Amino acid sequence: MRLLRLHPEVEGEIGTVMTLKSFANVVPWRVSSGPFCGTLCSLTGTGDGVVAKLAGTYEMETYRAFERAMRNRPALFVDIGAAEGFYVSAFARAVPGVRVIAYEAKEEWRHRIRRSAERNGVASRCDLRGFCDPAEFRRLLGEAGKEPIFILMDIEGGEFDLLNEETLPLLGHAELLVELHESESREPGDALAEMFRRTHAVELIWAKGSRSLEDVCSPWWKLACSLLPPVRRRLDEGRAYKMRWMHAVPRPAAGAAGV
Repeated sequence: MRLLRLHPEVEGEIGTVMTLKSFANVVPWRVSSGPFCGTLCSLTGTGDGVVAKLAGTYEMETYRAFERAMRNRPALFVDIGAAEGFYVSAFARAVPGVRVIAYEAKEEWRHRIRRSAERNGVASRCDLRGFCDPAEFRRLLGEAGKEPIFILMDIEGGEFDLLNEETLPLLGHAELLVELHESESREPGDALAEMFRRTHAVELIWAKGSRSLEDVCSPWWKLACSLLPPVRRRLDEGRAYKMRWMHAVPRPAAGAAGV
């Protein structure tokens, strides 16, 4: 006997998305468009944007920043808060030869990162590590030296612990894309951006809100989203508040890149 019965529309949406996830776990799908086109996705049950990643709309506001970093071909890509490894595999595929260091505190997710990297043929270039605390972050920056580095950071507010007056002098050669977690106040993010403006060209990238069919480039996904409202509703990440990212480019390189 079922003790809980959901509204049919809600049940339909959950069923459609879980079917996509189950199918993608058995036969991995490829990202259909955008800078990460062709990346094989291994989907999980962790709210990982199954439709948005495959349709090429996942965090698409950041695509220009990623494309810039890809053109410049950094020697090292660091993903702090790598989750299931989507960006680890995607960036490594897009920039042949780049070395990757991925930090993820959850051991079970590090297994997923490894599987994703293996499926995408980039595992030999990926160094998987655990939790990145301030001491480890300083050690990483010392290890990297002055080589070109691109840092992606998504650590649920921990960015304000790692990025500060002490580490700023060590980041003069690093390009950063930081997801700002500031649901209560924008002041910490504004202060962080102001600090980085001493050494970097800084852009604050705002999430645009709900996606539309105009954001979908793939004919197949455009058709699927037209026919299946539950799929269309998954084109964005469903954030609880309006997100923004900080994109910081070292000043000597900023003029040449047009940032």
